[in-house]
Amino acid sequence: MLGAYLAYTAYALVALRVGVGRADRWYLLPVVPLYFAYALAHLAPMTLGYMNWLAVQLWGRRLYRDHYESEACLAQGPSRGAPS
Repeated sequence: MLGAYLAYTAYALVALRVGVGRADRWYLLPVVPLYFAYALAHLAPMTLGYMNWLAVQLWGRRLYRDHYESEACLAQGPSRGAPS
């Protein structure tokens, strides 16, 4: 876990140096140690999204219904392309 934290912190420092102008670096530097927690917080939602996609491909239904889907959309089943 310590190795992952150090690797993500080093990655964030490189990204800060490459992607941010010289004047703004010192302003954003205190956020760099928090990048690992930010990346780790996305692990659960991403895993659920991939599990939903896999479940739709295998069984035609989701494990977790998204809040933005309407009942009519759910009744149609999984879509294979853009709506016509």
